[in-house]
Amino acid sequence: MEKNQLIALFRSLNSASLVQYLPKATLLFSKTPHKCPLLHNVLLDACINCGQLDQAVSLLISGEGNFDTVSFNTVIKGCAVERKDRIALDIFTFMKTKSCKPNDVTFNTLIDCCVRANKMPRAWALLKEMQNSSLQPDNFTYSTIIKGIKADT
Repeated sequence: MEKNQLIALFRSLNSASLVQYLPKATLLFSKTPHKCPLLHNVLLDACINCGQLDQAVSLLISGEGNFDTVSFNTVIKGCAVERKDRIALDIFTFMKTKSCKPNDVTFNTLIDCCVRANKMPRAWALLKEMQNSSLQPDNFTYSTIIKGIKADT
């Protein structure tokens, strides 16, 4: 199967009702010789959208395929939705060990994850780390921090 066909197939799995097809999609992915980041990211996104965060995490840390910042951000976003801040922070640490540079989306999503989990001290620490990484907070960053402050009071 060609790369574009696989991408279309994986994109079609973005629904919890299609979760039963994920094992076949993962098998196809594993047999694909040239795994570009886009193919990897679409499969990660399908896992997340089908409610299979554990499978997405396993796929990411297995190292099978080419992953990039978008790959890590996709899994971190899945962690935020499920309020699994510890896993998100572990993925963030793993990301840095793979020399994959976090971007503003990475930090914003991590901050959101910590706010959703009522971990404001960690959200503040991430904001500081973001600034120390020469990334500038944006409206999303500040609105997420404000949401956390409001929930904290």
